[in-house]
Amino acid sequence: MVVDCHGMVMMPGMIDIHWHSLLASLPIQAILQSDMAFVHLAASAEAERTLLRGFTTVRDAGGPAFALKQAVDAGLISGPRIYPSGDSGIRKAAYALQHCYAAGL
Repeated sequence: MVVDCHGMVMMPGMIDIHWHSLLASLPIQAILQSDMAFVHLAASAEAERTLLRGFTTVRDAGGPAFALKQAVDAGLISGPRIYPSGDSGIRKAAYALQHCYAAGL
């Protein structure tokens, strides 16, 4: 197959090896105050934007990205291939941050 790019550049997809599916789309304060379903929907929208920026593969560097990976793999949403590294304790850190914000620290 021949693809005529007519003066344009064609390149392979890029790989982001340090990506956070949940933190890439919303500020931490919004994540702490939002329903987790909303956070996951925002993550799915960010996954599509990440794919459109040319990243065809990402390694999630910590957090609950398994459902997002499953949705991408099943073709339910558009996004890059996701290699999740699992929960890095982000929920514990978020819990601690939430109490720090509440205490005004």
